[in-house]
Amino acid sequence: MDSNLLEYPNAAIWYQKIRDVFDFDQNNDIIARDLLYSLRKNIPVENVINSLQNRLKKKNLIFCGAGPSLQPILTIMVQILEKHRENFFIIAADGATRCLNELTLYPDLIVSDLDGITPDQLQNNLNSGCIASILGHGDNIPNIHRFKSILQTSPNLICTTQTTSRYPIINPGGFTDGDRGPFLLHHIIPSNYPFYMIGYDFEDKIGKYSKPNLSTDQPMTDFKRKKLKISQDLFDELQQNHSRNLIFINSPQQCERFNLMN
Repeated sequence: MDSNLLEYPNAAIWYQKIRDVFDFDQNNDIIARDLLYSLRKNIPVENVINSLQNRLKKKNLIFCGAGPSLQPILTIMVQILEKHRENFFIIAADGATRCLNELTLYPDLIVSDLDGITPDQLQNNLNSGCIASILGHGDNIPNIHRFKSILQTSPNLICTTQTTSRYPIINPGGFTDGDRGPFLLHHIIPSNYPFYMIGYDFEDKIGKYSKPNLSTDQPMTDFKRKKLKISQDLFDELQQNHSRNLIFINSPQQCERFNLMN
């Protein structure tokens, strides 16, 4: 697949909306993008995109956010996921990777801006055959340096930016770790594939898997609430403008939907 096909046409519009809310410094985002470019400029991205596309075929797509409902829902699902692992393609939003690993599950794709997992955790998952989509932005430049050896050498990376793309650094759309996964795969997989969304909680608490140093869920902050509102708006755009079927599963009762998948 041509990497240009993964560019989201409304990305610049959303980026301006996000900057209007958070006053992010575009210059710092460009610095982060160019830092990723310096590490990846000699590594074509098409091979890993094609590998990702091939792995997705005829799979049930499970997107794991890092919200408070993730662990209880995964605990219910883990036997199904293990027994029928070949039928599922699991996408972890950053720190959700740790929850999956605790249940001896490895995601097929990690979407991260490098603040929810450690270099060792990322490398261990890459060693299992995982692909990772890594965002560079102005606030995670120190983390890009911390993960430099992985970013410079791993073939199984798709590196992204939230500002103007610079090949092989692309901009498939999205904002948070949780919504950039659906936006990336939106370009790759036919629209009749449902996206099953677990651990996506938009109220009350910040999940303990959001950051490596958390051991319990945390009270919602104004900053996080604003981020989640934009994430919800982005999901609405996928559903309303692009006919994506996003099925949110955040209670044990809703796990019964998985009976349709076995």
